[in-house]
Amino acid sequence: MEKLKSSLAAKITAVVLVIVSLLLLVAGFTGMAAMDAVGGYQTGKEEMLGKAYEQIGKNYSVIALADYLEQYEADEQMMSNFYYGIVKAKDRNEVDFTNPDSYVATNFADIPDFEKLQVEEYDIGEDSYFEIGKNGILDSYYVNNASNYTNMEYRIDEWLYDLRTETFYARTEESKLFPVSLDNGTIYVLRDGAIDDEFSLTGFHMETIIASETTQEGDVYRRWKEDAILVFNDSNEELSLRDVVIVDETLDMEEHYGEVQKQSPDYISHALGTTFLGIRYKNKSEHYMVASYVNEPLIGAQTFDNGDMFIQAKLCIDFAYQMRYVGVVIAVISLIVLLVSFFFLMASAGHHRGKNGISPWFMDYVPLDLYAAGVCLAETAIIFLVAVYMDAISGWGGNRFSGIFSTAVILLCVIVLALLIVIAYCMSFAVRVKLGKWWRHTLVYLLLKKCLHMLAKCLRLCRSVVQSVFSSMTLLWKAWFLLGGLAFLEFVALEVYWADARLMMFWLMEKIVLYPVMILALMQLKRLQKGARQIAGGQLDYQIDTSHMFWEIRKHGEYLNDIGHGMNSAVNERMKSEHFKTELITNVSHDIKTPLTSIINYVDLLQKEEIDNPTVHEYLEVLHRQSARLKKLIEDLMEASKASTGSLHVMMEKCDAGVMLIQTVGEFEERLMAEQIELQIKKPDTGVFIEADHRHLWRVFDNLMNNICKYAQPSTRAYVNLDQIGPQVMITFRNISRYQLNISSEELMERFVRGDSSRNTEGSGLGISIAKSLTELMDGTFALTVDGDLFKVVLTFPVYGAEKMVPLHSAQQLIGDRNAFEKPDKGDARIMDGIASGIQNAGAYAAEFGQGVADKTGRAVRRAGKYAHQVRQAIRQVKEEEAQLRQADDRMKRNPDEKE
Repeated sequence: MEKLKSSLAAKITAVVLVIVSLLLLVAGFTGMAAMDAVGGYQTGKEEMLGKAYEQIGKNYSVIALADYLEQYEADEQMMSNFYYGIVKAKDRNEVDFTNPDSYVATNFADIPDFEKLQVEEYDIGEDSYFEIGKNGILDSYYVNNASNYTNMEYRIDEWLYDLRTETFYARTEESKLFPVSLDNGTIYVLRDGAIDDEFSLTGFHMETIIASETTQEGDVYRRWKEDAILVFNDSNEELSLRDVVIVDETLDMEEHYGEVQKQSPDYISHALGTTFLGIRYKNKSEHYMVASYVNEPLIGAQTFDNGDMFIQAKLCIDFAYQMRYVGVVIAVISLIVLLVSFFFLMASAGHHRGKNGISPWFMDYVPLDLYAAGVCLAETAIIFLVAVYMDAISGWGGNRFSGIFSTAVILLCVIVLALLIVIAYCMSFAVRVKLGKWWRHTLVYLLLKKCLHMLAKCLRLCRSVVQSVFSSMTLLWKAWFLLGGLAFLEFVALEVYWADARLMMFWLMEKIVLYPVMILALMQLKRLQKGARQIAGGQLDYQIDTSHMFWEIRKHGEYLNDIGHGMNSAVNERMKSEHFKTELITNVSHDIKTPLTSIINYVDLLQKEEIDNPTVHEYLEVLHRQSARLKKLIEDLMEASKASTGSLHVMMEKCDAGVMLIQTVGEFEERLMAEQIELQIKKPDTGVFIEADHRHLWRVFDNLMNNICKYAQPSTRAYVNLDQIGPQVMITFRNISRYQLNISSEELMERFVRGDSSRNTEGSGLGISIAKSLTELMDGTFALTVDGDLFKVVLTFPVYGAEKMVPLHSAQQLIGDRNAFEKPDKGDARIMDGIASGIQNAGAYAAEFGQGVADKTGRAVRRAGKYAHQVRQAIRQVKEEEAQLRQADDRMKRNPDEKE
């Protein structure tokens, strides 16, 4: 199939099949539509033939009448099957079509029954003309009249109202009086220049608005009572009664004003300050009737070219009835071939011989919408040229079939060209779809993307401006701004919807009452905000004055006061606990160190003596090892205490994490080889710099590598990875534990907790805790993960020079921060940030605060207990070893021979 898709011959064949099948499909549907339009599928052959003969009879009737009026010379041979008679009469019912004397012209000798005659009627005037085709059944034959009516317009000079006949007259400059019908008209009565009332003129008596006045000479004077406007509904022209003259009933209209016409105006128009009336007169014409019938059987040449229109119609209908179902078959087959060929072209688009995958050609790189616009422009040009060509050849004379072949060839070539352009566009679109994301290679997409990018920039700029403006505004100013804007919008809405005075007054009163209350509430909120800011600033004993506050606002203020009081108490308790722990560790360590130093010195002196007793050497070795272990434990304990309380000096400087990691790991090669642990180190080739203390960072690496050497499963691999992810550096230590880890990672990071519950290995359980404290002391993070036997530690440090982001701590994290209260120089900022974060999240942490404090205090007490227990065990062990030494010394004194 891939070979067929890449074949050029197969593609050309598919294109040819698409074009041919499409043309046949159009031809088939056109034939089916034509047959359905003429009733080929609903009516019989004889009925269709009768309809065709009727239409041809109308055409020949026009030809016969034109020949009679000597406006056209008819060809008798082309009318050999058409028998007709012409009648000149006004009314069809007055004509006896069976009487030969009724006809003014005829070509038949015997008159058939009237039922067989086809009668066509025509009005012929002076301006009538004939439109005659060229003896083709597709041509049309008409009798055209330029106009059946003539319009006459008169300028209106004066309007009159006859009291005697109650009629309005329009008097023209020719002194003609045209009665104006006011049926369906309207009269609008005006008072003070405005419409006061309106009436329909149908059945309206004008006398009701006419007043009579008698002069001193005894003459009666008529005038209009009201000022009114008449509107003629037929023309929508307006007439003011002030412009209408009232004609007394004693006067004769024709004697004084002019000749009264019988016909009313057909329309009234107004142009350029002048009013006209129009009269429509019917033109004079003569009425003709053509009675005809068809001679059957048809005579004359029985061919389409030489036969008359009856023979042409008969041949066409016979052929159509023979082929009426062939179009359906052709359409179905063409549709199947078209679909198969088109889908093959779309599937093979982009496949070329000798190339793998989809290979676009140069037109596929043109933007899709630009390509589509070009295709539409080309198709429009082709359609326009075809229309111009068809209009040009429609006026050619001579035989109507001349040039049909050449015209068909030209049209076929043009259609093929148009289809090739469309097929090329479809194949290019298919290639783009196969390559994926075809919409991205369009001018519209690029322009829209650019516009959206610019819009996003504008929105970000507007947002930053609004944020900067609002951030610099106080709460009251923000409230005034928002409330003022809301009031302005409400006022505009009320004005737009024409609110009445009562609604406006209610709105104004609502603002007068509501806004002062809201301002007071906002002032109280500002007081709460000030109190929260004081607590966040470290003034934990600050109390907010909640008197004269509203209901819920007062409760909120009391909650803030309780939070400040609770945090102050918790911090004091935590400080006491930390000081107690530090003092306990310091005192116990100091008390142990003095005798331990003596023990170590005496053991060292005894080891330097020449003692031949191997048992003594064994005891001395135990004493040396255990005393060294106890010393290391005390040193670790002191260092853990200093690290947790922030008492260690930290010198932050630029460190190459990769170099330090390699140096530290290199010191453990022998121990790793002894345990058969293969260490895999992965780090970037370039230097990775962090900001840390060299000594403390080395101690962190040393503790973690010690942990691997002590607790990793022998004959396994351990992994150390160094990665830089954005502004952070991640150092990961992973190994498989030799003991089952049945405790969580949180418990494992506590002091004196070890992964081997049997405690078969040396260790104090302080290495992980010290590493964690030192890491946090250097502004890093220490994350420990336990998953079955997998032990994983992830250290995170900021890249040297990167902007440090101060993390937000909750109230519990604030209380548990060991560095906050022991290093004022570096911890004050962190305390402030932590307290501010705690106040900001006070609502969320209030419910958990008490339990958190209790948990923290309980853990501190438990840790102190563990420290004391560990110290007691160490003291007990030292005492036991001292007792063993004394017993050994006593035995040596009792048995001096053993020494020898």
